[in-house]
Amino acid sequence: MNAVPQFVKVMQSPQTLTLIQRDIDRAMLLGINGTPMVLINGVELKGWEAPRAVETAVEAIIAANPPAQTAKADMPVLASEKYVADWRDQPARSLPPEQVVHAVGDVAAPVEVVVYGDFQEPNTARVDAMIREAVEKNPKLVSAWINLGNAYATQDKFTDACDAYAKVHAIDPSDPRLKNALIEVDEVAKKKGLSGAGCKVAPAK
Repeated sequence: MNAVPQFVKVMQSPQTLTLIQRDIDRAMLLGINGTPMVLINGVELKGWEAPRAVETAVEAIIAANPPAQTAKADMPVLASEKYVADWRDQPARSLPPEQVVHAVGDVAAPVEVVVYGDFQEPNTARVDAMIREAVEKNPKLVSAWINLGNAYATQDKFTDACDAYAKVHAIDPSDPRLKNALIEVDEVAKKKGLSGAGCKVAPAK
């Protein structure tokens, strides 16, 4: 009798899938990430592959003569506790000093650029190099203040915009972008029903 069709039918049945999924859920709950995982009285035996590891553990428990318990007490800890215990059991490692200083520029800079990436990925290293080059060439980053002022102006935050442009004036009053920015912010203010000279914007009366 060929039992293969019947076996395949049972193997692929919803009932079997339910049992398998139940086992998977149980394994995830207990933090079982590989087999075999040896538990003795509900406690994981790490390093079970060492010679006589299981026998030694059993003999130590017998010598301790613990009080008899039912099978209900023979339960391992949950995954959340297991992962913390595994982390604590690891030997302490000293990290080497960083070879690259990742933060550059003024800590009080108006614009902060954050790059998330992996330096083993070529494009991340390219972006990092571009940012560093920009900071080295423009230590005071006039462009950042100009862009910030323009952004404030488009949001009707004229006081903040003028403060940003004042930073530009303090760094390089001859920068042609400053003059254009002041003209543009004045035009924006007028279009919105505000009046003022230069960057001193006041509500229209």
